[in-house]
Amino acid sequence: KKALFQPPRKPTYKFDQRYYRHVTTRHGFQMPIYFCCAEARFGWKNYTMVYSHGNSEDVGQGFWWMHMITLALGINTLGYEYRGYFKHSGPPSENKCNEDLEDVIDYLMGATDAQLENIILYGRSLGSGPSVKFASEHRVAALILECPYLSIGKVISQSTPLAWDVFPNYAHIAKVKCPVFIAHGDRDRVVPFHHGMKLKEICESNGVDVQLVKFEGRGHNNLRVEYDVFLQLMFNFLLDVLPEDPLLEKAPDGGRGSATSSTEEAEAAEEDGEAEGGTEQGAVNDEGGEERIRHEASGHGGSGGEVAGSKEE
Repeated sequence: KKALFQPPRKPTYKFDQRYYRHVTTRHGFQMPIYFCCAEARFGWKNYTMVYSHGNSEDVGQGFWWMHMITLALGINTLGYEYRGYFKHSGPPSENKCNEDLEDVIDYLMGATDAQLENIILYGRSLGSGPSVKFASEHRVAALILECPYLSIGKVISQSTPLAWDVFPNYAHIAKVKCPVFIAHGDRDRVVPFHHGMKLKEICESNGVDVQLVKFEGRGHNNLRVEYDVFLQLMFNFLLDVLPEDPLLEKAPDGGRGSATSSTEEAEAAEEDGEAEGGTEQGAVNDEGGEERIRHEASGHGGSGGEVAGSKEE
């Protein structure tokens, strides 16, 4: 457990009452959450994206990205903390991470008018585990996965099966029915790219609408360096799969609209994220170097990653 769950050394929470609060879960724990409310005149204000962060991070480090998504895509975002990660009491475990996601969705549905069909799950790295499992058991609007793994055991050992395994995404994703968006760097040395590729193949074999975006030259922690590219790709995906068209009052001209990240608020959100530090805060910090992301769209707009939606890699 100590090797698997590694919270950052110092918490990064900003106690901004506009976004931060803590709630008591059905298991009696005090859970820190961040909630960003979308503007009513742009985007998909009736949808909420529930963000499950990665390892060696906390929900405070994920806030800047949640804020960017809300500003650019017009979607409510809700981020939460795992038990054992600073302010949230109790030791972490696979079952508790799964319960934590269930608890925050219970809170969301009780505190707002949100329904499962209006919830988008976003799991980054470690957070892909609880996100995929929940989507395998409930019909949500969509599932977004950033650098996901087949399972923790398959990350540790590529060839020899281990006596134990946790977060078996390869098994759970076979039961997912909602559209799936996978973003993965082809130079990821933490969770190699073939994990994302295999998850895509499992989805395809079950007739699920799936899109895999390969970020060329990127590793595990720097897919968001060109955040406008990532946001545009997500916008295009949601535009294709959500039954409701977004309100586009703020969107630039061109087609059915596009993500926007040029506002002063968006830039401030990025600066806040960089100031907090962490492994994913918008700076190139691993083997990716300064290579540009190349985008070869197959029926999708925007620019940036290589979309591997329907073609073989």
